[in-house]
Amino acid sequence: MIGKGLQPDIITYSTIASGLCREDQIEEAIRTFCKVQDMGIRPNAVLYNAILLGLCKRRETHNAIDLFNYMVLNGCMPNESTYTILIEGLAYEGLVKEARELLGELCSRGVVNKKLMKKGAVKMLD
Repeated sequence: MIGKGLQPDIITYSTIASGLCREDQIEEAIRTFCKVQDMGIRPNAVLYNAILLGLCKRRETHNAIDLFNYMVLNGCMPNESTYTILIEGLAYEGLVKEARELLGELCSRGVVNKKLMKKGAVKMLD
């Protein structure tokens, strides 16, 4: 791509990271994330979400929470997908209390819609 004079953008890197995570290559996805930052490109919610999902699927939810905190600290606004990934990841890992706390926090801030509440509640009951 670069050899043909095309510069990858955040969409390109997000797609690459998503594919790497689907193939359980989280470390490589994180290297891609770091490369994006080193190039001065601000990661967006799509890139963060790809890695968050990969971490949660690996049952590395605590690492996902750390990345989420880093996301917020660096001014990237989490979206509905971000919260869905985290709540489902926590519930899947059996961390129901933490999932409920996150869901409660989001509800109190008015961030959560009914769809997310249903998904989170269903996962917690599984």
